[in-house]
Amino acid sequence: MRSWTVRFVELFPLFAGFAVCYLLLQLAFLQLLHPAQLAAVTLVSVLIILGNIGLIWLGVSLLMAVSPESLHAWIRRTVFILLYLGIPGTLICDQYVLITHERLDEAVFLFEWSELWMIANPLQRLNVWSAAAIVLVMSLPFGLYYWLRRSRPSPVLLISLVSLFSMVRFFPVSNDLGRLAENRFAYFVKRCVIALSNRDTQNIVKPTDFRDLDTEFYGGHQHVQPGNPLAHTLSSGSVLAEYLHRTSTNTPPQIKIIIVESMSSDLFGQRGNNTGVLMPFLDSLSKKSLYFPNGFSTYQRTHNVLPAVLASIPNTIDGNVFQQLPFPKHYSLFNLLDKYYYTQFYCGVPLSYLNMVGLMSHYDTDYQIKTWSRKHLEHKDMVGNSWGFPDEDVFQQAHFDDSVRFTHLKHPALKVFLTISSHDPFIYPNKEKWKNTVLEKSKNIKDIKLKSLARSQAADFGSFCYVDSVLKSFFSKETQKPDFRNTIYIITGDHGTELYRRNALSKYNVPLMIYSPLLKTPRISQAFVSHNDLAPTLINYLKTAYKLPLPDTVAFVGKELKISNSYKPDRKLVFTTNKLRTTDLLSDKYAWIGGKLFMVDSTLNLKPLRQPKLEKWVKQQLHAYQAFSRYTLIQDHLIDSISYTRWVGKTFEFKRKKKRQIKTLHAIPGMNFLESHFLKTKHSTIRIEVDCQMYLNKISELNDAPNLVVQSRKTHYLSKKWTIFRLVKPRIKGNFKPKDRNHVVYSLEFKPKDIAVWKKGGFLHLYLQHSVKHPIHLKDVTIQIFHQEE
Repeated sequence: MRSWTVRFVELFPLFAGFAVCYLLLQLAFLQLLHPAQLAAVTLVSVLIILGNIGLIWLGVSLLMAVSPESLHAWIRRTVFILLYLGIPGTLICDQYVLITHERLDEAVFLFEWSELWMIANPLQRLNVWSAAAIVLVMSLPFGLYYWLRRSRPSPVLLISLVSLFSMVRFFPVSNDLGRLAENRFAYFVKRCVIALSNRDTQNIVKPTDFRDLDTEFYGGHQHVQPGNPLAHTLSSGSVLAEYLHRTSTNTPPQIKIIIVESMSSDLFGQRGNNTGVLMPFLDSLSKKSLYFPNGFSTYQRTHNVLPAVLASIPNTIDGNVFQQLPFPKHYSLFNLLDKYYYTQFYCGVPLSYLNMVGLMSHYDTDYQIKTWSRKHLEHKDMVGNSWGFPDEDVFQQAHFDDSVRFTHLKHPALKVFLTISSHDPFIYPNKEKWKNTVLEKSKNIKDIKLKSLARSQAADFGSFCYVDSVLKSFFSKETQKPDFRNTIYIITGDHGTELYRRNALSKYNVPLMIYSPLLKTPRISQAFVSHNDLAPTLINYLKTAYKLPLPDTVAFVGKELKISNSYKPDRKLVFTTNKLRTTDLLSDKYAWIGGKLFMVDSTLNLKPLRQPKLEKWVKQQLHAYQAFSRYTLIQDHLIDSISYTRWVGKTFEFKRKKKRQIKTLHAIPGMNFLESHFLKTKHSTIRIEVDCQMYLNKISELNDAPNLVVQSRKTHYLSKKWTIFRLVKPRIKGNFKPKDRNHVVYSLEFKPKDIAVWKKGGFLHLYLQHSVKHPIHLKDVTIQIFHQEE
């Protein structure tokens, strides 16, 4: 015992000196960073630094006590060198945080040395004063060491203090405080060790992997954050502000976004004659609006329109649905405007469908339809649409809520409507009436083939006439509201209709209209625009016209809407097909659709082309975009943590609550049980991840893989009543390996409180539902459940 005490006291000058050095570095860092809770962060920093130094001190003194005397000098020198190297490491990591607002981590392996040198840019950052400060800091440990050697502290007092601080180190602190107080170099070393010990590195993408991708495919912005290629600064002026009067109240306007299922640009407006103008009300509204006939959806699936419209994020990699990914840090209309708007989402489809509820929960949406009146339930049953409630019920519910639930809101409303009645199987009220309307209107269609198509499927096309009448009724009621004159309406389609295919591009061509009593003058723009342009346009409009405190730097893949009288095919977009494959694109006047190259004219007609060099370039761009998508979405490189926390709120880390491993699972046709887990009412967000090894001859076989199913009751069958999530599809982690085992991942994130059956807690039960006749053998199945506590 005496030997350990002697060694402990001998090490006092070494560890006390470095404790002072690291404290000074931390205080200087906090003064430059200016965190919101400076006093609290400073206190936690002191406790963490003294606690960590104390633990190392105790450990080294114990090592010396049991080691031969001949090794003591070597141990002291080794410890001194390691602690000393931590000083320049801390300086470098602190500077990285101050410049990028992101902690340096294993992502350093993603860069080449030339890129790291460019990011650090030491020659530009160094001056005489900073160089002198560095020399002083690097000299300080030697001076403190020799000065403290003269002191003779009391062994009892010293051991007591060090032991106390070492124990205090383990006291819990909030994630935000702990993140700021933790030494950035220690964090960097820890993350690098974890990354180097992780053998599964095939999925890691480096920025160099997509350096050949034309930046116009992700907005053409000049990015301003190393490691976040989408981060860019908003322009100083707003396009939309030029066309809209200010509200009569001088407060931000009401915003209502209506996304119509399968609404192609050929159903009304500039190209409406192609189908006999099946939507006459929207046709008349287009003449009173900012109207963009050359709008594009970047997806051919309904659920993907929400991330595009609300958050302007890149297309996901092949086979992925954004709502089934671990959500990266990203801005959206809902989370950025949460303090200034009451956010609402109206959709007749069950929100559990492909985890729309998870996305809306992630954005902390203020209101979603969870309970319907008996009147609407009876109407739904009478109509019999398997998708859900007819569109008229959705809009009636919104009007009812405005008159009953939301009569005294302090903030304007930001509402998003997603219609469903014009979706296959096209079941909607008064079907015979609207079928006859289509037969009458089809007489005006000039194209014989299209006329024949419309007449043969008149009942299906009638769904658009029905939706048009619903919107006419909706706007009729809107005009009677006192806030109508201060409301902006945005109307678009989620994608083109499958019923009508004028050409291969029309499935992506959707109209986009901005209608408002605030509009100075109607205008038609022939510019190419996309859903991804809505979020940046609205954010910059509210920031510029109404001075809302919103970020200057955003990470939107779109750009502000362009208004041009003349046809200008100057836009590059990638498209994801209904099979979740990002294999189509638009590059200015050229389109690559279904593996064929076309020239696009001013009417969006296509002319086949054969240009081998251009075709090769297109394929390279699509391949590079996959790497870009993986890097930004799956590897979470959209926006830095500090900016996200500042503008959106606190970020929480998930804590793993359960892990189960199954060496081999023979998935037979039907329900294959995986795990049950009890949810408590306090759980705010749940993340489920199921990893396994799956043998695949070709990547298309992933479509036949089992789906992850989540039920609130344990059954041996797919229960309509108890199944909450049923179509969670897998994705390949890393590079696909043909005729080999591949790492396959299922993931899902949601808030139980937003799903009625789990509001008061209860069990969730996980299954893999296999629908193919032959069984599939899965290896190394790992089920993990993470909680994000309130």
